[in-house]
Amino acid sequence: MNPKADFHFDKDQKWQQELSKLRTILLDCQLTEELKWGVPCYTYRKSNVVLVHVFKEYCALLFIKGALLQYFDSANRECAGGASDSVYQYTTDS
Repeated sequence: MNPKADFHFDKDQKWQQELSKLRTILLDCQLTEELKWGVPCYTYRKSNVVLVHVFKEYCALLFIKGALLQYFDSANRECAGGASDSVYQYTTDS
């Protein structure tokens, strides 16, 4: 865990429990936690892999090159920002 990212997970917010679980999963994958662009960013060998974001209606994992992932169901993937980015949204219905 990176203490610089703690504030993002410790503040009282709607998705606090889900964010804590996502953080645990990402750290268990041997990714390095950093703070980039004001949000937690997880890297592997100094390359950005995924960002964690909170929105009003959902929290999300934003995979930097998510379009290259083979394990995403196309119904759960949407491009965001660029053709190679993908967002996986977590809502109370997910």
